[in-house]
Amino acid sequence: MSCDNRRTETTEQVKKVGQRDTINANIVADTIRKGDCHFWLASADSTLPTGDYVKYVTKRGRVKVVWGSKKFKRTLTKDYDCNGAPSGVPYIQWATSKYIGLRYGCGLPCWGTLILPLNLTDSVIERMYHFDFDTHNNQVVYLDNENYKQLIVENWKTGRKTQVKFKVICDCAFPGDCIEAIKIRNGVLFVKWKEFIRDKNEWKKTSETIKVGL
Repeated sequence: MSCDNRRTETTEQVKKVGQRDTINANIVADTIRKGDCHFWLASADSTLPTGDYVKYVTKRGRVKVVWGSKKFKRTLTKDYDCNGAPSGVPYIQWATSKYIGLRYGCGLPCWGTLILPLNLTDSVIERMYHFDFDTHNNQVVYLDNENYKQLIVENWKTGRKTQVKFKVICDCAFPGDCIEAIKIRNGVLFVKWKEFIRDKNEWKKTSETIKVGL
């Protein structure tokens, strides 16, 4: 069953997360081309108030993502094709004093996140199908890539994880369509599920609040 025609937005934009060190830096792709690459890259290089930055280096039809500060500089191992989908190049979604979060698209529905540490030693974290972040507590909630009928809440700094099984029977082609709303804050996960009732031809919605710790 495809639920695309009944989908609602499931990802909450990080507008106000309640932490003073969190900065919004969403990129608006409405400018001219940068060389022969994606047009939004012309204004994508960003220096945050903390002095940390993300820059895009294009060469021979490829894009490299570089980030750093006055103290260090790093480059993502993977590069990106100028002839590919523009949404495939990761852009800034949020930032704190210790991490920068990038978002990218990979199809419909397909998206992912890259969490860049603002130091020379920690590894870059990549997760698919993320729904929300608690940047103050280093927590992300995302769809389990092995069992799509459950969510994972993870502390990306410690590596600790909690599994949360779906409360509803989801027969959508993409299980994420059965999530009406979701939020993770201070170790508490709120999920509003939706389940399509065939004999009534309508959605049934239920809510759940779960303490996940981490």
